[in-house]
Amino acid sequence: VPAAQLWGQLDNQKLAAIGLRVTSGKHLTLITDVRGRDDVDQFPVVFDQAVQQWCEYFGIEPAAAASWHVTGCVMGDKQKFLDAGLLPGDLPNFPAGYQRGLNVWLHIQPGNYYARHLLLHEGTHAFMDQFLGGYGPPWYAEGMAEMLAVHRWTGGKLNLNHKIGSRDEVPYWGRVKLIRTDRINDKSLSIESVLFTVPSAYQNVRYYGWSWAACEFFDNHPDYQAAFRRLPQQAARSSDDFNRDFQAEIADHWTAVQLQWQMMIDEIEYGYDVARAQVVPAETVTVDGKSVWVIAGDRGWQDTGLQVSENQDVQITATGEYQVKKEGRPWMCQAGGITIEYYRGRPLGQLIAAIGPDADLGDRSLKPVGIGSGGKFRFSQSGTLYLRVNESPAQWRDNQGVLHVQIE
Repeated sequence: VPAAQLWGQLDNQKLAAIGLRVTSGKHLTLITDVRGRDDVDQFPVVFDQAVQQWCEYFGIEPAAAASWHVTGCVMGDKQKFLDAGLLPGDLPNFPAGYQRGLNVWLHIQPGNYYARHLLLHEGTHAFMDQFLGGYGPPWYAEGMAEMLAVHRWTGGKLNLNHKIGSRDEVPYWGRVKLIRTDRINDKSLSIESVLFTVPSAYQNVRYYGWSWAACEFFDNHPDYQAAFRRLPQQAARSSDDFNRDFQAEIADHWTAVQLQWQMMIDEIEYGYDVARAQVVPAETVTVDGKSVWVIAGDRGWQDTGLQVSENQDVQITATGEYQVKKEGRPWMCQAGGITIEYYRGRPLGQLIAAIGPDADLGDRSLKPVGIGSGGKFRFSQSGTLYLRVNESPAQWRDNQGVLHVQIE
């Protein structure tokens, strides 16, 4: 339904008579009964800035979107929109937001952030529909709408696809909490399960969280980003063709995809750094004729390349000093970590190890072991030895320095 057909037959005086008001920007006509909310009044300005950033992300020439215009109904009292003929009877009974063609409908949300987020989510759908010719499969449609709606709005400036540092930046959003709750309750989804989630599942909000996580993962992982960012060209294709071709393009990495997805889900939190969390080879140097592994303090798991057998004795010795935080003055620590603060039950900065499974063992969760300055260890499974320092994946950016690790 074109935007003009939704509201154009009603003049502003008639709308005002039933308690609705109209404001317009370049790309959005806003019809709402909500009053006393400055954030809602700013929606046309927010939307205009979003169009510029959607063009940039999806590779659309700004001139092509210059005259694009959407009508948005932001509803406090649904009945007023029904009375005005602004809420078609064939729409589903949606709890939050809905998009069809050049129209979006939103129930007003608690909190300024989440109300804007919902506008941007439905606006992303409208943009993809118009300029990509479709949305792709459900995980991509909803995941992209969530990822690009995560935003920062400050000083009248909008930043889409914002990298969240704290839950305080996104009140009422809650997608990270949904995933963590599912993980605690043993309801985590494999990456395959996310990619093949059926449309009807999205009646449950938890699937929006999982779809967001999949898009966040692929869009920020250095090995998969290029393939992922070509997907807008495929958005008009069937879900089966879309998923099949995407999986085929990254098929050579699929075992790594499964492992690193599981690693993300195991430790996901606000600020999770996908790029730094990717498994990378550990650098080696030679000292006194022996190989020494250099473990960076600002990265996730690092692959020693050493194959360890189940119950094999492994002697590990770690030396060095490195920074794990920078708050006023650097927090320096050695391999044993700092006991003034703990992460997941171990001292912050402690050297930890895990075995990366070399075969499809079903459960791909890594099971870290505290190493500290060293000792003799036996691992409960065979595979490749990984090492890293013990800290939240959201906090690696300000770390500096390395550990030197000898392994026999």
